[in-house]
Amino acid sequence: MCRVLPEILKEDITMVAAQANVSEEKAKEALVATNGDIAEAIIRLSSS
Repeated sequence: MCRVLPEILKEDITMVAAQANVSEEKAKEALVATNGDIAEAIIRLSSS
């Protein structure tokens, strides 16, 4: 099954990484997992 990934912008990755104090790689993983939902990605990273 082919899954379409949301378009994740570099600016979004950078912002999530800065807000959650994680690497850009972790930020991108969180954004993909949340279908590009910035707020949810930050919450997930901050609570882990």
